[in-house]
Amino acid sequence: MKFYLSSYKVGNETDKLKALIPADNKKTAYISNALDFSNDAERRKQGEQSDIEQLKPFGLDVELLDLRDYFGKKTELEKKIAEFGVIWVRGGNCFVLRQAMKLSGLDDILKDLLKKMIFFTEDIAPEFAFWLQP
Repeated sequence: MKFYLSSYKVGNETDKLKALIPADNKKTAYISNALDFSNDAERRKQGEQSDIEQLKPFGLDVELLDLRDYFGKKTELEKKIAEFGVIWVRGGNCFVLRQAMKLSGLDDILKDLLKKMIFFTEDIAPEFAFWLQP
């Protein structure tokens, strides 16, 4: 697994980002559960759409993946995650994201996939990288 860590949106190193994207699987899981703390659905939707629009020029086929749909369903999530060549995690509240990862089993799944995939994140890079350490 390779990491592209950015503190804001796609960041300033877009050439490096492009180089990391796999040619054979551009299907991208977009995870925005770091925004689960807010009740402002319209603002969330606008933020998600903005992020997805920024990813399209990279040729990524982006699909919203809500970890809440997989709480207590780790096996189902594992099968779903296997479809993706890229995972993009939107920034926000890293504690809320961490809880969603634990409840869905994504934290364990990512540890198993460390050698296979690319992982992109924004806004929460240092905390997230720390969580994945064995």
